[in-house]
Amino acid sequence: MIMLATASLLFILTPRAFAQSGITVNAATFTNNFPQSMTFSLDAKSSAAIQTATLFVHFSGLSSSGRYSPPFEPATNITPKYVWDLHGGGNGGYVPPGLRGEFWWHLEDAAGNKLDTPKQAFFLDDLNHKWKKLENAKLAIYSYQLDDASAKKVFDAENAAVDFLEKDLGATLTRQFQVWTYASRSDMFRSLPPNQSPGLLGVNYFQYGAVLAVVDPSDVNDGIETTRHELTHAVVHEKVGTGLGSSSFPTWLDEGLATYNMTSDHSLIGGYNVRLKQAIASNTLIPLRTISSGFPPDPESYLLAYGEGWSTVGFIFKHFGKEKFSKLLDVFNQGATYDDSLMQAFGVNLDGFENLWRKDLGLPDKPVAAATKVPGAVPTFAFSTAETPVPAGAATATPQTVAAQETPHLSDQPAPTPPAQSGGGGGICGGLFGGIALVLFGGAQRRRRSVKRAS
Repeated sequence: MIMLATASLLFILTPRAFAQSGITVNAATFTNNFPQSMTFSLDAKSSAAIQTATLFVHFSGLSSSGRYSPPFEPATNITPKYVWDLHGGGNGGYVPPGLRGEFWWHLEDAAGNKLDTPKQAFFLDDLNHKWKKLENAKLAIYSYQLDDASAKKVFDAENAAVDFLEKDLGATLTRQFQVWTYASRSDMFRSLPPNQSPGLLGVNYFQYGAVLAVVDPSDVNDGIETTRHELTHAVVHEKVGTGLGSSSFPTWLDEGLATYNMTSDHSLIGGYNVRLKQAIASNTLIPLRTISSGFPPDPESYLLAYGEGWSTVGFIFKHFGKEKFSKLLDVFNQGATYDDSLMQAFGVNLDGFENLWRKDLGLPDKPVAAATKVPGAVPTFAFSTAETPVPAGAATATPQTVAAQETPHLSDQPAPTPPAQSGGGGGICGGLFGGIALVLFGGAQRRRRSVKRAS
């Protein structure tokens, strides 16, 4: 059933004053002012001057909590507040809509009294639109621009994409993923940090369980391809894990899986297919080692890299089977290198795997050469990542997921810093931590149809 999602400020208030050890908390609140900011406020009193008021914020899906100390004058009644700047220019940093978390305060007064407020849940809604929502345990699909039939079509397609990964790779979503769809790039850009690439089609902040994507009501099928690609990254990285697992996961395989699962029949679309056929015919495929840690910046090579990734995924399913494919992802989860992972799962290293794949394509073995370092990624139809936010800091990106765990209520660790957010498309999928961005390279024509005008 489609339901209206809240489109007003979210304000969570403690139901009644909370007191302990001589300190009384009158209110601890969260105010959502997306996309500008979110604010955590406190009203507390004590018979002795309150000298310490520390805010703790934990985002679902992350392993650690942020710790913040907003300025205030010690007094018997204090009202500190911490304004999280979602634009990243001050405290905090960008986090996407759909973010869920908990917050609490730790207080100490001059008499030695201490108090920890109860943890309170919060949800960061996108207030730019009045949303409709379709959901189940795995996915929540938000739209304002789609009629009920189109929204159901998107919802069913995304669930099918996730089901394929669960059935064939044993990769599952461990939490509900929030998918926010927008009628145009301009609408989506209002809900993202500034300075996005003009060709951005979608971004996946898998660590926060959120995807933002353009689903134009006049061309819903294109939007479905974008969201399927993004969700595939999210589900796969849930299985591969973060840290060493994600850092060792090769780009050609990461993007290959996402491209393979963009369509229900796993066919290769648009310019990818054309470019791949040309390279096979002329024996000019890019060596897999060259595209293991990034894709080339020029449009033609970028298209080919995606096509090659798609081709290798089909080859793995055909010649090694889904059980060994699932094992390969499990080995990457342990932080193994490209060569070690392939050796453990398939019995060959990367060079051996590449030659088996080339033989299947009717090509001769590739002479083993030193790996070539690929220059920084450039937008095409790509995904870039952004990571975890916290106080005044920078961002990073790639959809990886971190298993949530209970955070000790008082930690000596400094607050985690939000991922440095570069304008969407500042990197390719899997290259950074936090959010994968799907970008369209000018006239690359990733789609079966010709690319339409940018909004």
